[in-house]
Amino acid sequence: AVEKVPLCELSQRVKVVEALVQEAPEMMKEVRANVDQHVSGLTCAFDNMSTVTDRLSSRILDLERAAGEAACGVPGVPRVCFDEPVDPPPGRAPEDLLGCTVALCGLLSAPCLNGRLGLVECHCQSSGRFAVRLDPQTVKKVKDVNMMFPAKCRECFGEITSG
Repeated sequence: AVEKVPLCELSQRVKVVEALVQEAPEMMKEVRANVDQHVSGLTCAFDNMSTVTDRLSSRILDLERAAGEAACGVPGVPRVCFDEPVDPPPGRAPEDLLGCTVALCGLLSAPCLNGRLGLVECHCQSSGRFAVRLDPQTVKKVKDVNMMFPAKCRECFGEITSG
């Protein structure tokens, strides 16, 4: 069903639509300017955040490098590599390491554990491995070549005493 509209009302509606059509380009310019302003602000904020992130990453690398260089410059404190296996302590019986703090090193199957400190809990004669407690819930069984004793600190390479 088509709605019957009086001619004067129809004429009024046409005038309203014509006014909106004439105002539309100006309104669009205003909307576009607001959008451009917000995009510009977001771009600037993103650029600032990216710059801050880059500066922080660079500063962290500088601090890590400086810590390593400082430790290497200390007389009598050689740099330690935790990625390589070590020679077992000469002349020590496996039982002598029980209760000692060791640093894990040279682990190929779990390299993320290299450098972690742990406490030697027991020695398994049949496998030749030691049970090393890393934290209250984690015990790893490792060979003697994967335990550094005396343990060295990953940060300053100083000796960690125990046992």
